[in-house]
Amino acid sequence: MPRDVNPFFQAAADFVLAHQDIPLETAFLDEWNGLPESKTVRIIYAGPYTSDCGSRCDSCPLYRRVGTDAPGAPEATFATTLCEAQERHRALLGSDTQRFLNCKTRTQYQEAFVRFMTEMCRTREEMDAELLWVSGMRLLLYPGCATPESLLEREREIKFEIVAETLRRLDECGDDERSQWIKETRSRLFFPSE
Repeated sequence: MPRDVNPFFQAAADFVLAHQDIPLETAFLDEWNGLPESKTVRIIYAGPYTSDCGSRCDSCPLYRRVGTDAPGAPEATFATTLCEAQERHRALLGSDTQRFLNCKTRTQYQEAFVRFMTEMCRTREEMDAELLWVSGMRLLLYPGCATPESLLEREREIKFEIVAETLRRLDECGDDERSQWIKETRSRLFFPSE
């Protein structure tokens, strides 16, 4: 079960706003971590440097500004630092060059959800858990979203894009059972009053 990121939303939004010297295109807030037992809420950063990353971290403005998790440090509940990606994450994300889990393009971030649901979720419980992650993520920054209302609307659209693309791929391969799981859980998570 993912941690609720909402208690950390304002601190994360303030951090992004206070660090406008870091060129960002989008920023998400999510409990996206390297280890299953980790419950640290993090900012997922996307900027021009994430789409052209060759693991040249020392010259990356994001890396220089936010740094990385300190080895052996106690786990935080909210972190603005970069989290080392493990081999299984790199395979899932299709990136051998990006060393950190939470510096990803918006497309890579969305694709990670889609690929995890289509390639890794084999039980109803696993699918429900991943859909909880999708429903729980928050959008902190997006081009053209100048008001909290426009940001929330775009966040909702992104969540629907993730679910729609997952359903498209499952339908494409004839996986009716997992498609049905998503449709049922989607109704409960995204349309609770219907």
